[in-house]
Amino acid sequence: MNVASLVFFVRETIISLRRSTVMNIIAIATVTITLIILGLFLLISLNFKKVTDDIVSRLEIRLFLKSNLNIEDIQIFRRKLRSLEGIKSVEFINSNSAWKSFKVKYDHLKLDDFITKSPLPHSLTIKLEQSQDIQPIILYLKRFDTLIDDIVYGGDLANRVDIFRQFMSIGGGILIILLVLASIFIIINTIRLTVIARNEEITIMRLVGATDRFIKCPFLFEGFFIGVLGACFSTGLIALVYSVVIKQITEKMPFFSFITDYTYLNYIYGFVIFSGAFIGMIGAYISVSRSLKVR
Repeated sequence: MNVASLVFFVRETIISLRRSTVMNIIAIATVTITLIILGLFLLISLNFKKVTDDIVSRLEIRLFLKSNLNIEDIQIFRRKLRSLEGIKSVEFINSNSAWKSFKVKYDHLKLDDFITKSPLPHSLTIKLEQSQDIQPIILYLKRFDTLIDDIVYGGDLANRVDIFRQFMSIGGGILIILLVLASIFIIINTIRLTVIARNEEITIMRLVGATDRFIKCPFLFEGFFIGVLGACFSTGLIALVYSVVIKQITEKMPFFSFITDYTYLNYIYGFVIFSGAFIGMIGAYISVSRSLKVR
């Protein structure tokens, strides 16, 4: 593509945009709304993943062991558990150490006045790689009823996290697909109106030997412009809203980590802009290809 052709395509694009101002505004608005939802969904889902990963890193299974086990038996069992897939670490907690920690935590109770020997059993604390692994591991651990006296774990929390994550992924994905299709449909009709308005020009261009590829280019430029403009509007709004909201959230929930790195955020915003350009061009391509094929 030479410079003269590029200038011609840009000029034709500007003319097309002026001819269908109302439809172009509707198309840009639709793309903007779609990409706002897409961007917010990405930010929410990625932040949620970051928070849930933080929760999972703290999620643990506590095994209270039988009182008749000696230290050697416990260490053998511990090594066996550490070899399991999905288990990040297994920590042995001696009953005397656990009792000392308990007394320090509740020193106001003066427990030494009533109890001289540790009433707590030896225990193992298991940390997991992923929350999804907790149920299979719990089922596996229940086989060792001769070694384990009781199992304590945050099963309900893990299940709720997984269900919410799946629901948000599926529901958000379906919503985005529907909005993308709506945007493409509007862009198709917008470009089609432009093609109809330039019917005579296209006929003359074909008579003088212009190829379909050459005729399509101005319309693809128009679709690209609609998509990028909508993407720029949406990215600006997303960045503004996110900066305000994330500041409030981090102040109220300082114990959780959220996405605040601008390098990472710029990748997300760049993806939104790319998505806008893609939606615009694919809609324009479908529209002009159909219109030219009918001729």
